[in-house]
Amino acid sequence: MTIQKIFYAAFLQFLIVGTVFSNPENPSFKDGILNIDSVGSVTQAGEYQDVRFQLTEQGEWKLLDYKQRSLIPKVDDSGGLHTVELITTDALPIQAFLKVSAAFTMGCDDIGNVRQRLLGNTFEVSVYITDPAIDEDGEPMSCTQGFVNPSVIIELPVYGLPEGEYTYNVNGEFSGTFNLTSDNALIGY
Repeated sequence: MTIQKIFYAAFLQFLIVGTVFSNPENPSFKDGILNIDSVGSVTQAGEYQDVRFQLTEQGEWKLLDYKQRSLIPKVDDSGGLHTVELITTDALPIQAFLKVSAAFTMGCDDIGNVRQRLLGNTFEVSVYITDPAIDEDGEPMSCTQGFVNPSVIIELPVYGLPEGEYTYNVNGEFSGTFNLTSDNALIGY
C-alpha cells in the first residue's frame, strides 16, 4: 500500500467524523489546506505527522508535506525510554494510565507526540522523540550535554470496554497486561 493510499484512507475517515473541535489532534481545513496532526500506518500508530493536503481546482487532494518522526528507542548509551508503569484506579469505571519515563544525554531531546490505538485487546502506544531544535536560520541548534529525565502520563481509553485481559505495548519495547474484572461502564446508565 502506498503512502498516498494511506493518507487518502485516513482523509476519508476524517470526513466521516463530522464535527471538528479546536484540538490540535483533530484535522483543520482553511484556505484550501487540510492539516492532519497524525496518520497511522498498518504497522505504527501516528507514523506520519503534520500531514498537509491542498484541494486542487480539479477537486483532487495533493499531498503537500508530512513528517515521519522516530520512535524513542529503549534506553542505551545516548538515552531513550527506560520505564513504563501501569497505573489503574479501583473504583468503577476503572481508569488505566501508563507513566512513560525516558532519559536523554542531550538537553534538547524530549518526549514528543504520543499516539495509540486499540487492536483487539492490545493497546499499541507509539511514543515519539521531539524534532531536533532548529534556530531562526533553519540550522540545527547545539544542545547542552547533561541528563534530562522527562516523563508523560498516557490515558488508555478503557471506558466502555468489556471485561477481560488487555495488553499494552509501548514502542515494541515495553509490554504488560491488566484485567478488567467486569464490563467497564457506569452502573445503571
